[in-house]
Amino acid sequence: MPLDLADASFRFQALPRLAVAVLLWSGDESFPDSTHLFDAAAGHYLPTEELSGIGDWLAHRLARG
Repeated sequence: MPLDLADASFRFQALPRLAVAVLLWSGDESFPDSTHLFDAAAGHYLPTEELSGIGDWLAHRLARG
């Protein structure tokens, strides 16, 4: 689902109670091209290491097309 954030942004439902927002910016040397964000409540569902893994997995899937 598209969001109204950054240059482009989308919401993905990673798990039934866990959504991930992917934000894309036209990057430069000061800021990365993109990032992924979780709601503050995400830590109630999974540990930080698992959330990081979900973000990495989604980034790789998006990069492959």
